[in-house]
Amino acid sequence: MKNIEYFYPGFTKKAITFTIDDGNMKYDRIFLDILEPAGIKGTFNLCSHIHEGREAETLNFYRNYGIANHCKYHPLVNYDGEKFIISDDEFDEKTADSRFLYRVKGKDAFFWQMQPNGWREMVFEDDYIRFVQDGLTELNAIFGEGHVVDYVWPYHEPKNAKARDFVKQTHRSARKTGLTRDTEGFALPRDRYAWSYNTDCNELLALMEKYEAYPNDGELKFFAIGVHSIDFERADKWDDLRIFAQRYGNRPDVFWYASVGDIFGYEDAVNTLEINGCAIKNTSELPVYIGIDGERRVLNPGATII
Repeated sequence: MKNIEYFYPGFTKKAITFTIDDGNMKYDRIFLDILEPAGIKGTFNLCSHIHEGREAETLNFYRNYGIANHCKYHPLVNYDGEKFIISDDEFDEKTADSRFLYRVKGKDAFFWQMQPNGWREMVFEDDYIRFVQDGLTELNAIFGEGHVVDYVWPYHEPKNAKARDFVKQTHRSARKTGLTRDTEGFALPRDRYAWSYNTDCNELLALMEKYEAYPNDGELKFFAIGVHSIDFERADKWDDLRIFAQRYGNRPDVFWYASVGDIFGYEDAVNTLEINGCAIKNTSELPVYIGIDGERRVLNPGATII
């Protein structure tokens, strides 16, 4: 039996990506102006309603990056078993009672619901599912059929089985909110429907230092930056992003820069290699980078190494 070692494209062991929510073009532009010259890639998670009427601009702006569905209208969905009382009073944030739902004026399916961080727009599961599908359909209409296959939960992963099941049926992955830092050894996400980013703007440089120093223990590694481009503005962290780009960008011999979808797709290609005795066959549509008894080889789609 051959000793087989797996690499990312370029024979690296560590991937860098970003996963940025909401499609705020103003701050996404600043974000890209810093990272683009460094060759750093990633995924933008878009709410399709924001881009209605400017589809051509949206395509031109984001065309070189991964795109994920962030749900049309960015609503919350009800939790399983929640009981609600709907008030007929007009919503006024100053006087609203947190025990009630209030109808959102001009939006039939939406209700104001009190959350720990304030009042947020919520819909019931059937409408939520409709908006998930609408987001998927409308983003694929912009970027090309089949281009958008991944999902990002608005706010957080909901405790709603019907919504979660629908997302699993219609998307390849679903990202939740919250830092994983280095708690999982910078491993590739073990659960594609409950994964998250390693760091936000506040811990970017400190955590990236750990990532660069982390030993190559044979496993492919994963580092994702979240979660909004505007966070760097609010926290006055653009200089940290510039330092990150200067230190860790343009180093393709050490890091593979790719979208989230490209990383997942490559992992799938590695996992579908057919190994039969001394023969290794690549059944995927991607070239796979491997080491065989210490010799580095590129196994092209459909090729077999004996």
